[in-house]
Amino acid sequence: MLIFHSKELYQILGSINHFWRQNDGVDLNDVYVKVMFRFYSTGMVVAIVFFFFQMAMLGGNPSFPSYMPEGIPFYLVYIYEIFVVLTGVIFPLVFSGLFFMTIIMLLQKQFKLLNEQLVKTFDCEPYVLESEKIVKRNIKRCIRHHNFLLRCIADLNSVLSKTLLTHIFFMVSGVCTHMYSLSLVENIDEMIEPALRILMGLFELNLCFSLPAQSMVDQAEQLGLSLYMSKWYKYPGYAKSVLIGLSSDNIETFIDIGGFGRLNMQTCLLTMKTTMSYFMFLRTIESIQ
Repeated sequence: MLIFHSKELYQILGSINHFWRQNDGVDLNDVYVKVMFRFYSTGMVVAIVFFFFQMAMLGGNPSFPSYMPEGIPFYLVYIYEIFVVLTGVIFPLVFSGLFFMTIIMLLQKQFKLLNEQLVKTFDCEPYVLESEKIVKRNIKRCIRHHNFLLRCIADLNSVLSKTLLTHIFFMVSGVCTHMYSLSLVENIDEMIEPALRILMGLFELNLCFSLPAQSMVDQAEQLGLSLYMSKWYKYPGYAKSVLIGLSSDNIETFIDIGGFGRLNMQTCLLTMKTTMSYFMFLRTIESIQ
């Protein structure tokens, strides 16, 4: 679905060039993104190595039921299966999740830097001409950046909202299906694969989607508090600007899920609850039959 919004997507990626940069220190957001990238990269390498090791050492039937034309060796079919699974399922799901997580974490970092700048807006000594110019410049800079971030989130919702809904729908459906499959098997060897897929689905839902979005919203909701915690009382002439800034808490900042809800930890818990309810429904239907 992202292919149909390639122009808007390029505009969103181009707006990253206007993001503020952190001058010093190591930010936890950067560490978080790097850890997630390394985790998924390691998982992909391990999966590919495992598939090829299984093919080279075991041979036999393909990994999932498929038509075996006569005269075509098993190894060629197995390589074709790996190619289809990696390019058609694993790569799109994994990298779309990582892409979304990276964009959200970058926005969260921008709101965090904006909060830090708001706290330091009125640090200059009052009743000095140069200080008045610096304060005025800082206020304008913060207002422009806040409006810029709001436009970025609006563009992000317009482009990725339905894609995000589709991605989460298939991910949750897969988790529910594997939970049902796991409840039917008794052999421990057969439990490993569905159990790992359930864990990976819940891992992605929580750490790639819900937690970054909740962190971004939390930082956006602290803008009014950060401005209030600054030394605004030293500059009575900017009282009106401060009041307008404090009213920014009324501007809701959120990631939309296709018009069905907002992405945060509350929605994540509700989704997990719904998944469990649907799983219990399937188990009830099976017991009746």
